[in-house]
Amino acid sequence: MLLKGLAEVDAAGRPLAAAEMVLVRIAYAADLPTPDEVVRALSDSAQRGNGGGATMSAAPRAEAPARSQAAPRPEPRGGPRAALSAPVTAALDAPPATAAAPARALARFEDLIALAAEKRDLNTKAALERDVRLVRFEDGTLEIALEPSAAKTLVGDLSKKLNEWTGRRWMVAVSAEAGAPSLRTQAEARKAELKDTVRGDPLVQAVLSRFPGAEIVDVRPPAGAAATEGDDTALPDTGDATPGDEE
Repeated sequence: MLLKGLAEVDAAGRPLAAAEMVLVRIAYAADLPTPDEVVRALSDSAQRGNGGGATMSAAPRAEAPARSQAAPRPEPRGGPRAALSAPVTAALDAPPATAAAPARALARFEDLIALAAEKRDLNTKAALERDVRLVRFEDGTLEIALEPSAAKTLVGDLSKKLNEWTGRRWMVAVSAEAGAPSLRTQAEARKAELKDTVRGDPLVQAVLSRFPGAEIVDVRPPAGAAATEGDDTALPDTGDATPGDEE
């Protein structure tokens, strides 16, 4: 029956339905006596007469309708072959799992600003430079004080974005301490200090006295010199100063 059923399934237009019918026939056959039992029953019936034979032959037929009602009920539907294919089908239909973002460590507050720039979140980058006074920074912990210009949602937004960007949980807290000046304030202080240093140079004083009303609006390293961040000793090139020009 199995060999014949395989051929029927291969040739059928609806293989699943054909396989179910094969399993139903096998379920019916399960209630039938084995060949040796049939031989013994025929031998016994020959000795007792036709009554015993009629009883033996009627028994399987009486049980067949009851079995036919229970045959379609086994789960999963379709029998052992369907049970083996069900996990494979479920695995193919299931959506692929989303891979977790790899954890990323941040050693300094400047690394956080660089990460915001990498994610092209310019609003967060500007807020970190302008509105945040750093109190304490550790990998996974950020303790800050806020400038009056800071947005009310800045702390919550920072915590959420740090969790997403680094793939790990961060604690962002507002401290009662004053904290260090914001990065923008520090940059402006360095620029003012550098201007004061340059203003004391005799050559710059000569240019300023030659052009009344001229101001130093920025300080840049001389041409050909490598610019070093935070270098307060760089002097400007004053070869072509004009009133109000940047030198």
